[in-house]
Amino acid sequence: MTRPVTLALVGDVLINRDHPDTALAGVRSVLAAADLVVGNFEGVLSTSNDIVPGRDGSTVALPSNVKGLSDFDVLCLANNHSLDGGYGGLRDTLRILGANGIKHVGAGDTLDEAWRPVIVKVGDISVAILSVAAVYKIGYDATELRGGVAALGSTDHYAPRFPGSIVPGVAPNVTSVVRDVDWKRMAEHVERAMKEADLVAVSMHWGDHTSLNQLTAFERDIASRLRELGVSLVFGHHHHSLRAVDLNRNTAVLYGLGHIAFDQPKFAANFRERHDVGGWTDSELEARFGSLGYFPRASGFPFPEPCRWSTIALVKVSPGEIPSVSLVPVWIDDTNSATLLTRGAQRWNEYVARVQELQVEASGTARVEDRGSQFAGVPILDVLTLN
Repeated sequence: MTRPVTLALVGDVLINRDHPDTALAGVRSVLAAADLVVGNFEGVLSTSNDIVPGRDGSTVALPSNVKGLSDFDVLCLANNHSLDGGYGGLRDTLRILGANGIKHVGAGDTLDEAWRPVIVKVGDISVAILSVAAVYKIGYDATELRGGVAALGSTDHYAPRFPGSIVPGVAPNVTSVVRDVDWKRMAEHVERAMKEADLVAVSMHWGDHTSLNQLTAFERDIASRLRELGVSLVFGHHHHSLRAVDLNRNTAVLYGLGHIAFDQPKFAANFRERHDVGGWTDSELEARFGSLGYFPRASGFPFPEPCRWSTIALVKVSPGEIPSVSLVPVWIDDTNSATLLTRGAQRWNEYVARVQELQVEASGTARVEDRGSQFAGVPILDVLTLN
């Protein structure tokens, strides 16, 4: 009988500090107990100064920071920051990860390399992982002529919310439609991977990072399409805040895992060079950039406070069965380091309320409960179907 294996999944990861091994020290016991650890590396490892115009170099880390990524077996690279150091920076990142025994997927020197899944044997089970970006900077996408990231392109269509009326200043309805050529390519790679592995997991960089709760129609559509193809697991990121979990038929969809560590030591100085905000308080900055804005806050944590809630998603998989999902509640502290929560403490209770709220707002097919479960001695939340 095939033994189920446990995947530990996290969202965005960017480690750039003097002691990179400290970033995940607080959650290392959980990662070490899993059979396969996967995250989305949203940055560059390079000494190159070839910073892409429009980027400020905040996501380009010294190669020594690869020491902080040693907990990962696979890192996904299809996102909107992997080419912030240019093509040279991407090549450096691929080389450094490979030299340190970390598999990567979702980016490459050619279109084929960018889209090619990585297949990992875990016990008796082979898992194929694809990494695809629906959110990316123009020019980062791999094409027939250049390398880059595996990108699922789309076209936005705008329609007035009140047809036949003049309503100045009201935002239109927006419908994002996936490009047929990109979806066909993605479907072909998924179908090929299903023939080569026991199950397929897809990492998706997607969604609306300007909202703390919203699931876009585009995310739901792509998740539904992947489910129809037979994908067992879809896990998303880019929002930097948590999103709902969906369990439907034999597919688990984790729409947004937040971020587990996101260091940008140059961000505050670079921000103040672009904006004349020296000496401004958090309240003044929020008045200008919005409460959900990304700016240097007094705490040192540049994201809105709800973005401190994060998770390690534990997904137990067996061929032909719906994945079993649980969540390890995580809090990001002022040093941008991940810490575990204590069951029953105030912050634990607030976390549980938060993820349950997300499930209700998503009107999905799953609920999150605290049933006293543990993994590697760490308290976890169970994700259960509504049926």
